[in-house]
Amino acid sequence: METMGERVRKHRTRLGYSIADLAAIVGVTEGAIRAIETGAVAAPSFYLGLRFADTFGVDPYDLAYGKSGPLSEQVTLLRRRVDAIEKRLP
Repeated sequence: METMGERVRKHRTRLGYSIADLAAIVGVTEGAIRAIETGAVAAPSFYLGLRFADTFGVDPYDLAYGKSGPLSEQVTLLRRRVDAIEKRLP
């Protein structure tokens, strides 16, 4: 199973950010990013996790656990309901 550090590295490289770029964006040291990506820090602080998720444009639950969480499921259901209502409108 993929670790949070591996997911951070995956999203960082997907966006073309260097370790220095990501560190500057989220406000930590390059060493902190390396420690997270290598697993020396298993789980960063809640605040830093939110900063990562916002920077990467992903669901924080997905970043932390590797799967969509209850909030994503609720948003999906809400979208379906709105779509169904919109289809009924003239």
